[in-house]
Amino acid sequence: MGALLVLLSALSFGAMALFAKVLYAQGMDTHSLLMLRFALAAVLLGGLAWARGARFPTGRALAN
Repeated sequence: MGALLVLLSALSFGAMALFAKVLYAQGMDTHSLLMLRFALAAVLLGGLAWARGARFPTGRALAN
């Protein structure tokens, strides 16, 4: 499973330049592209955490 995730990560990193080139050609600027990238990552990781039943830190653990 780990090797599959590493492969997926490498493919995603390589595809990032292709998507950026297309989006830049459509008129998107760097800040908007980064916002889109990190918003998508937050949604995907948040959904994964929710599906796994992860508990988010609260109180003192969150402050540290």
